[in-house]
Amino acid sequence: MENFPDLMPLPTFSFDFPLPPCYIKCIMNYKKASLFLAAGLTLFRLFYINNLPLLGDEAYYWQWSRHLDFGYYEQGPGIAFVIWLFTLFGSITSVFTVRLGAVILSFFTMLLVLSICRRIYPEDKEEKSGFFALLLINSAVVYAAGAVLMMHDTVMAFFYALFLRQAVIIAAAPAPGRSWMLAGLYLGFGVISKYTLAIIFPAFILFLFAAGGVRNNVKRMLVFTLFFILALLPVIYWNLANDFASVKYLLIRKGSSSAFTFKYFLELIGSQAGLNSPLLIPFFAAAARNSFKRRGPDPKFLFSFLFVASFAPFILLSLNNRVEANWPAFTFLPLFILAAGFSITTAKKRFFHFAYSFGLIITVIIYLQAAFGIFPLPERSNPLLKASGYKELAARAWKAKESLPDAKDIFWAARHYQAASLLAFHLPGRPDVHILLSHESSKNYRFWRKFSELESKNCLYLWSEPWENYEMSEFFERLDSVHEIGGAVSEPSARNMKLSYFISMKGAK
Repeated sequence: MENFPDLMPLPTFSFDFPLPPCYIKCIMNYKKASLFLAAGLTLFRLFYINNLPLLGDEAYYWQWSRHLDFGYYEQGPGIAFVIWLFTLFGSITSVFTVRLGAVILSFFTMLLVLSICRRIYPEDKEEKSGFFALLLINSAVVYAAGAVLMMHDTVMAFFYALFLRQAVIIAAAPAPGRSWMLAGLYLGFGVISKYTLAIIFPAFILFLFAAGGVRNNVKRMLVFTLFFILALLPVIYWNLANDFASVKYLLIRKGSSSAFTFKYFLELIGSQAGLNSPLLIPFFAAAARNSFKRRGPDPKFLFSFLFVASFAPFILLSLNNRVEANWPAFTFLPLFILAAGFSITTAKKRFFHFAYSFGLIITVIIYLQAAFGIFPLPERSNPLLKASGYKELAARAWKAKESLPDAKDIFWAARHYQAASLLAFHLPGRPDVHILLSHESSKNYRFWRKFSELESKNCLYLWSEPWENYEMSEFFERLDSVHEIGGAVSEPSARNMKLSYFISMKGAK
């Protein structure tokens, strides 16, 4: 009985009846349990993703997939190509196919985590570490959300896991040039999925210096760097062709430096504790500390070093600027793997099981709340409300268009990139929706403007505030009518939406 795992203790019975051998074998086989867990979660998520309204950002990234390019205003093309592939090159578009890539990539990320655990913990013959790593990752809100929503972080996490697997091979033993080449490509592909992952490149180089592996690996480091840059060539080319638009955007997102303060630092720590399950923080800290002591070309030292070197810049940035909660979330992926291995040897097993169980319960509640609204929440505390009601709104907007005499010669426009994207997704035939105004909320729409093709045409313009309607009037000869399309929409986010009918576009301002 002493060899039985702590996670699933045998139940006690008031009568003497031996457990079937198949039951004991099932409990002891962590490898099969890990595969069943990954497959079961994936099947559940495939059914679940249709129960959430498409978010404005998801619809916006779907728009990217309809305008494939080497880069975009805010990020690289990674997410656009994933959506394009899983919508079968744009031919089958639905909420399910837009999100399908998130579910599938999350499944393969879990498999990669299992593979990494086998390499880092070869002494773990039962593969308990891999099983616990999956429990830890799926108990974290940020990863559970990324598994059902099509976001940059989901694609980035997949490529980061690919890179970590190759990095383990490099750190554990003298690795051939092929491993360094693949590590560079995987990290580069992760960066063009989300730029914040670029911080791992200097972190990995610093690890090689700290581990004493530079002298014998100079040529391999150059191969790694070369293939990393090759993977980045699409976004480098796009930025050269578009006046370094992404670089300028990142400077805007960074914000202007303010006076030294601990306010944003405390926000950063609190947000990361919330996204990664607060009760796991002690295990993260203990696992990272123990692994950091190893020094040298050891995979555990690599993982703790990557976390410290990649999270530290966000701490420095938080001392005078706000850091968005999801920016540093990827840095914790190595810690989940280290904490899983640490859990096998720790004496605090009961608290460990309670810690990830608590996170799993919170994640389940969030899933249920998002899909079925089991708890009444204020409008401001429910981000899904921003995307709710657009299907109904689009139907009413289409009905208004069909009532106009020249319905065939009308184009659609909106002011905000999320509203434009959601309207385009839900309108019959999914026509282009334009943003004519030059402002920050137009995002990548500024590169899709076709003023020459729209000149002299009439427009149906979606807006919510009176000043948004007034500034749009500069593009047209006159305003014909305003349709109150949002008043009867069931969801509050879309109730104040109106549709203006503008006559004869004059062209660019």
